[in-house]
Amino acid sequence: MAFCTLAGIDVPCRIDSTQDDAAMKIGGEVVTFQGALRSTIYARKRRWTLATAKIPRTTIQSLITACDSGQTVVLTGDIVGGASINVKASVADQPWHVAFTPFWQSTTISVKEI
Repeated sequence: MAFCTLAGIDVPCRIDSTQDDAAMKIGGEVVTFQGALRSTIYARKRRWTLATAKIPRTTIQSLITACDSGQTVVLTGDIVGGASINVKASVADQPWHVAFTPFWQSTTISVKEI
């Protein structure tokens, strides 16, 4: 199990279900060397899909509040090699019923580097 901190909230993630999504190419810059060789360089922004281990429902609600506001948050931990990365995140809120509210639940978080 890997751990990460998203928006100041510690989140245990199932490493077997964490995936690196394809990096997005943004912008472009043409570079020439000695006037003969020409190439284009793109900046790349990484994306991840994280599946959490079972965590308390209150933690999931805290993540939803912190991440779904559209603000940039900080992601750190094992998932990103110990670095601190500014990201935008979205938490998939799993359906649940008032009559049967599971105290521990897992969810999926989509993260995009900014």
